[in-house]
Amino acid sequence: MKKYVMCMAALAVLCAAGIALAANGSDEPVAKGDGNLTLSAWNSFVENLNYSSVVLNQSIHGNISRRDAMVLMTTLLTLNSQTLAELEALETDEKYADFQNYTIGAMRTFNGYLFNMAKFFETDEVIYVIRAREWFNASQEYYTKGKEEAEFIF
Repeated sequence: MKKYVMCMAALAVLCAAGIALAANGSDEPVAKGDGNLTLSAWNSFVENLNYSSVVLNQSIHGNISRRDAMVLMTTLLTLNSQTLAELEALETDEKYADFQNYTIGAMRTFNGYLFNMAKFFETDEVIYVIRAREWFNASQEYYTKGKEEAEFIF
């Protein structure tokens, strides 16, 4: 389990660094994007989404404790929140505006899912699973729209 936490910490550093760098590879933060930073944020979101499924699956099968699942969901929430904050501060070209908006919507609603799953693993109260499902479904709606937009513009 410690390996999972260490991997998540390393992923957090890499994701935050990747989003903060300019699309041209310089070390200067970008205020206006050409779609590459939005795409990087999208990829980070998808990785977090996939990993949250791994955490849930591991928990269901008893391979990790509820506490470890809570820590991992909270770590994903932190990662997603950091990337989301940076994406929200980014001005993107008009061509990528819809994709950025769908990505932001997906990430915001995914945060709701992650928070409620972490609370469920902490408290074992079913209400959090019900709320998490609602947030997850909303996130999937944005995911579908974002994926379709990405296929159109990239």
